[in-house]
Amino acid sequence: VIYTDARSNMLVNADGLNLDVKYLKRPSTKIARLFAYAHLRVYDGGREDDLAVIDIIRKRNIQVLFCNFTFFGRLLRSVKREFPGLRVISLAHDMETMHRIGGWKAAGWLSVDKIPLVLATYFSELMQVRRSDVLVCLNDRDSRLFGKYCGRAADFISPIVVGDKEGEGNLSANVKHGDFG
Repeated sequence: VIYTDARSNMLVNADGLNLDVKYLKRPSTKIARLFAYAHLRVYDGGREDDLAVIDIIRKRNIQVLFCNFTFFGRLLRSVKREFPGLRVISLAHDMETMHRIGGWKAAGWLSVDKIPLVLATYFSELMQVRRSDVLVCLNDRDSRLFGKYCGRAADFISPIVVGDKEGEGNLSANVKHGDFG
């Protein structure tokens, strides 16, 4: 089972891999988002998503759950209660809490409407890290952040970014943040 963000196209071509992909619902209104954040749910649609994942695990006799982000703490709480022996692997693209704090800082510290998102993200991330059997980070910096703020560093670091080849110049110096073209 792979549980991923509905906006992600990473798994659209999973044909032939025999994977069940559960896409999340993102709360669409400010009131819905505040309600979700108050329940420590950052992106998912609530209890019905939990039950849908539990149903897939039960029907397919799934032994390993792969989480493609680290803000599914409430989901994992429900899943682990139902299947305590299920192995959970969490891939941390980054520490989502730090990403949210960066967004809050960019919006201005007085943007108090960002506080519920930051808090929900942190506590959800903390719950997920504690319930994961394996935590994979993409770099050592994020592993250290998880160790500092969640009490657990990565079990495995799987970098997907490689340095510039010698002799080709500093390619990354010419790319601005957010410039993918």
